[in-house]
Amino acid sequence: MSKITTRIIRCLLLVTCIGINYLVSAQTRSFSKKPEVFITELKDFMSSSKEASAIEAYEKFEKQWNAHRYPEDHLTLIIKVADEMLLRKMRVTPDFELFCLTMVSARDTANGLSDDKFDFWIKAVLTASKAGASQVRQLLKTSKGMFEENAIFIGESKKWLYSPNAYKYNFAGGKYLIEFSNIDLTGITIDDKTEIKTTSGVYDLEKNTWTGKGGKVYWTRVGFSQEEINAVLKSYEQN
Repeated sequence: MSKITTRIIRCLLLVTCIGINYLVSAQTRSFSKKPEVFITELKDFMSSSKEASAIEAYEKFEKQWNAHRYPEDHLTLIIKVADEMLLRKMRVTPDFELFCLTMVSARDTANGLSDDKFDFWIKAVLTASKAGASQVRQLLKTSKGMFEENAIFIGESKKWLYSPNAYKYNFAGGKYLIEFSNIDLTGITIDDKTEIKTTSGVYDLEKNTWTGKGGKVYWTRVGFSQEEINAVLKSYEQN
């Protein structure tokens, strides 16, 4: 068999595989409303990408699902969110992968949610998913950071952490906000750290900005005591 023929065969096989994966994804227009059927359909959908990270994310979520970590009313809400994500043409990777991993973190991490808080959160995710792909994607990304690291924002070169774990969602009037009260905010970069004590503020999911009010900044990291040098903030922004 000539090299040209071999290359043609390989190309045909590749196109066929891509076509099959696309067909599986394209045929998934909605999930079954029956939880026992949904979880099987989700497995097929996640596996259709052939991405190891997506399959691993699904397996972590499936383990929780089978362990009955989600009450029945939450199962219904999860299915509704998944259907909205399909309607928005969101993909297995990164979108559904992020959805699965964020739900796992919501239930398994130290900063995870009780049943009552998860109920509020998954309803907020459903609201965001109806608003659009970008809104739900940003909410999931932010939520994952909050559940795993108490982080409002995680970027390549910086992240903002908060404590204690006191916040609420405010999704009204077309805005998607997370409100924090009386927290300590810590900004960490590769070579520096900034701390704002006893502050409050609002994180805007769509604008990816933090608008803060009140608090004090100290320079203890460079050797000054809190009494020697400090700054009292009235209002400020971070992005």
